[in-house]
Amino acid sequence: MNPLFLAHVIADFLLQPTWLVQWKEKHFGGVAVHASVHALMLLVLFWPKTLYTVAILLGVAIFHAFIDQTKILYQKKYATYVSSFLVDQLMHLAILFGAFLLLPAAPIFWVTVAGRGIGVLLFIYSFSIAWVNLIHNAPGDQKTARSVLTVLVFLLYITPALLLARSLYF
Repeated sequence: MNPLFLAHVIADFLLQPTWLVQWKEKHFGGVAVHASVHALMLLVLFWPKTLYTVAILLGVAIFHAFIDQTKILYQKKYATYVSSFLVDQLMHLAILFGAFLLLPAAPIFWVTVAGRGIGVLLFIYSFSIAWVNLIHNAPGDQKTARSVLTVLVFLLYITPALLLARSLYF
């Protein structure tokens, strides 16, 4: 399991309650708190041993804040949810791939049976929370689009989380 992608899914879906989403839409302080949650999850799951690694992980969190703030401003101007959410997640994924290329080895725990099991359970739990939040709160005509989008986004994250796991460790 690759901790970069796992941290993103946990912070973006599992640890982002509705009140934080609403705060983000009204004030940049909400975006800053959300990005801080991302930074914390990255640091906890990656457990960096060098300042270089810490800097890369904090850079990911800063880019996350920038991407989210841009999405919020775009949504306010154009009132589009589905396309802006998909572009937002694709940008996050691109930043994570960039970080993957720059980072040294992560803790070996994530390739053990326990690490993979915990990672998969966290993905499933995060997917469940995202499903309830994104689908339940959708207007009637957007439920199908959000359902498809939720599945697509989780496939975008679980695929590299599993496929890149072995190549990240020595």
